[in-house]
Amino acid sequence: MHSRPIIRKTSKWGGTFAAILILAAWIGSAWRHVDYIAPTGHYVAVGMGRIAFGWIDPMTGIRRGFRVFEWRNKQPFFASRTFDWSFDQWSLPMEWGVQVPGWVPVLIVTCIAGSGWYYAAAARRRAGVGLCAKCGYSLAGLPPGGPCPECGVTPPPRTILEKVK
Repeated sequence: MHSRPIIRKTSKWGGTFAAILILAAWIGSAWRHVDYIAPTGHYVAVGMGRIAFGWIDPMTGIRRGFRVFEWRNKQPFFASRTFDWSFDQWSLPMEWGVQVPGWVPVLIVTCIAGSGWYYAAAARRRAGVGLCAKCGYSLAGLPPGGPCPECGVTPPPRTILEKVK
């Protein structure tokens, strides 16, 4: 475990926040469709449980910028006609795109956040049993607060409550 604490902290909290945000967008896409079309024709769209990326010819006359609209059929998000669970790609003379189910980015970001939580717990566990939190080297026989002879990391000072235990 050679990751730095700031990376673990960022991946666990940032990943958790991003996973919740993407999950909410995925579920909300059953009722609303949101897309953004750039002036160059590149677009990203979220709707019907999928995320689409692509390009559309700027000369087609489609309005650019953000668009939000409501689905006409007000079915719950678990109805099979509402969510699209498949991968897709298309290439037409005036447009190309890729469609990814919304659960894919949720799964990827959740795995990243989960690994951050796992490695943070492992570092706390190592520090609790007298091992270096970074490399796992045994700190037995070293003066309290001394640096690890293997990697040079100095353990954080112990609090009064930890000294009583």
